[in-house]
Amino acid sequence: MRLANIKRHLAPYRFYGRLSTTVSYGVAAAMAPCDAVDDPRWLEALAILGQDASADLSCVYCGTPATSWDHLFPLVSDKEPTGYGHVVGNLVPACGPCNTAKGNKPWRTFVDGLPAERRDVVRARIERLVDRFLGSDEAPVDSHPFSPEVRAQILRLRDEIHERMRAVDQLVGSQRVPARARKESPARGGAGRVVDPPGSRRALFEAVFSLLASDGIQAPALSDRGWTQFRNGPFGGFWVWLTRDELRAVCYLHTPLRDVDKAMFNTELFSMLLAEEVDIEAEVGEDLVWESLDNRQACWVGLVRERPNLAYEHDRRLASEWAADALRRLIPALEGRARRFANELRTFEVTASGRTRRASARAWATVPVRPHPIGTSPAMTGAAVLLEGRRLFADAGLVFPPITEDLVSRLRRLSEWCLPPPTSTKLRCTSSSDTRSKR
Repeated sequence: MRLANIKRHLAPYRFYGRLSTTVSYGVAAAMAPCDAVDDPRWLEALAILGQDASADLSCVYCGTPATSWDHLFPLVSDKEPTGYGHVVGNLVPACGPCNTAKGNKPWRTFVDGLPAERRDVVRARIERLVDRFLGSDEAPVDSHPFSPEVRAQILRLRDEIHERMRAVDQLVGSQRVPARARKESPARGGAGRVVDPPGSRRALFEAVFSLLASDGIQAPALSDRGWTQFRNGPFGGFWVWLTRDELRAVCYLHTPLRDVDKAMFNTELFSMLLAEEVDIEAEVGEDLVWESLDNRQACWVGLVRERPNLAYEHDRRLASEWAADALRRLIPALEGRARRFANELRTFEVTASGRTRRASARAWATVPVRPHPIGTSPAMTGAAVLLEGRRLFADAGLVFPPITEDLVSRLRRLSEWCLPPPTSTKLRCTSSSDTRSKR
């Protein structure tokens, strides 16, 4: 990122320009008809799409595991309700990338852009679905459960909200000054250390876990230090972390296991999570920071924001709300994967000269970093490659060969000679003296 990127953050914020579409969509979504979750027609709809309702669903467009539901016909077009809703025949399982790529496009337009080997099958299935439950896709199906008078009243209220948003923009614009007075920065001690008021860090952490209590997340023992950790496991734990310049909510990969090479174990675990970056960030709802430090025995994945001034109650409250919201999204997306991958790494052993060592020993951890040759995952190394190989063998009904140093040597040579040089721009590892983050 270059300094010029800051321009979009310095431009005056337009309330109506940024949020008018959100308001229009929210009103249309509130008005849209909804079918019951126990409607038996869902089973029939999934069967038409060639899916088993009792198993994990796959994306109707590309066939990868589904993580969301896509509306074939959008709820809003040109800021007006279309009449379509959250109903059988209009909702199909989709993965995050396909859902995002389709956006508000007509489903036929999106399907026409699919690879040829899937295009005809997908189009035929969706056509049967639409014909069975919606009748036709030539004109919107307006089945709002409101009388014309009530519908008109709702739309008038929406337009009033838009007018008030414009009024806010006009008032703020008339009072805007060229520069804003700088608020006093937190006091800094020696070597750039931030000096917070006594007890303010603990107060911040207490506010975070007070907000998380309703989600069943218990507070750990809290103190006035700059970080607190909780939900520990074989992968490490989750941290709320104050640095000199940032507040971080992260999954901190620092295994407590004693029978492994910690630095390599943490690096392999980081690589395995990075291979699922697209799905993880789709579940979280925004880009994450992925950071691995080569001179330390830890990596982390999470969200960051500017460090709050803990001397101000208002700043502490906003920071605690941000951290609680970040953790509510990070924990479901990362904890299960991190625990599963950490346990998988523990099962790998390397046999050499009659001696057995854990898989994260350096005997095979030096397999070169290369783009993942299967699918679109960004990169895999060492254990991640071996795990993928074991899964592929299992899917084919084959027995994966014993993991010996000879196999590792062959894999290393294969990586060096057969795979292209790295093309991924994902940051894999940084120096602790030059810390950078992938945004």
